[in-house]
Amino acid sequence: MTRFYAVLERQQPKGRAKAPRHPDDLYVLVKDGFSWPAFFFGPAWALSNRMWVVGALVIVALIAIGTLTRSIDGGAALPWLLLGLALLLGVHGNDLRQWSLERSGYELTAIVGGTDITDAERRLFASMGSMMFGR
Repeated sequence: MTRFYAVLERQQPKGRAKAPRHPDDLYVLVKDGFSWPAFFFGPAWALSNRMWVVGALVIVALIAIGTLTRSIDGGAALPWLLLGLALLLGVHGNDLRQWSLERSGYELTAIVGGTDITDAERRLFASMGSMMFGR
């Protein structure tokens, strides 16, 4: 089964911004589709992927859901609302990751397919050939 990945390339830093320490930091592949880690781990997943804005918004949403359900119906709707938030994160998690990377200086450069991420990386770098790293 072929999966598709968005290829995001780190743009050259302007001014005093830090350049990537390792060539592996130049490219990030983000899977298209449902994100199981985002579904199960929500804010921890967002923060571990350095998605500070998304992580903060998820934490605020969790607090708001808990507060509102407790004050409105004693918490009966809490499990359903938490499941809805988890589903929302699962469905849009990879899109949010791509958005966060674009905000931090990455640019969408290609879409690549492969059976898994290793195969997709192999296909990406094989297609780039001598263009890699300015050669």
